[in-house]
Amino acid sequence: MVTTMRRLSFLLLSFGIATAQQTISVSNAASYSNAGSVAPGSLIAIQLEPQPSEPIPQIDPSTVSVTLQHNGVVSPMKLTVVSVNGDALRPVIALLPASIALGNAQLTLSYNGLTSPPAQISIVPTSFGLFTIGGSFGPALAQQIGGNRALVRNQLTHPAKPGDYVILWGTGLGSATQDQVAVMLGGKPTSVSYAGAAPGEPA
Repeated sequence: MVTTMRRLSFLLLSFGIATAQQTISVSNAASYSNAGSVAPGSLIAIQLEPQPSEPIPQIDPSTVSVTLQHNGVVSPMKLTVVSVNGDALRPVIALLPASIALGNAQLTLSYNGLTSPPAQISIVPTSFGLFTIGGSFGPALAQQIGGNRALVRNQLTHPAKPGDYVILWGTGLGSATQDQVAVMLGGKPTSVSYAGAAPGEPA
């Protein structure tokens, strides 16, 4: 009986260690691209990368925290967690402070009493991605304002007309100013009326 209990304890301990070692990847939360390179003031996606032999855990949102530590800095920084879906197949979304310093850093995700190994990331001046209808693929999530001043979603049944304003949503502009932002329409540059933060929206 004692031997059986010891074996059971060892199996539980081994499972805990294997689960705790699930790695993470970090990318732009709009496009899920620019892996490992993120900009100050942006939304980032933190994705668990379970091993094929391991079960996919469910995440208790109340246990989630995200910590970032710059190279050479002793005190880690806790990031604001914006969204947790509870399913490890979908990423945790966190907000990088706009004032965060550029450079290399390590990011860890804690959940269900476990902490991931640190992911190496680079905080760069700008790392932009557009939100899309499909989450990370398909047409851009766009809205338009026409002559009647009504705001509608851009789609096949509501195409933009000449003279309409079109709004594109993204994250990761970082320190880029409006004059540094270019929008190509059909391969040709078009004028940018505004590029920057959306009032009342994080990142």
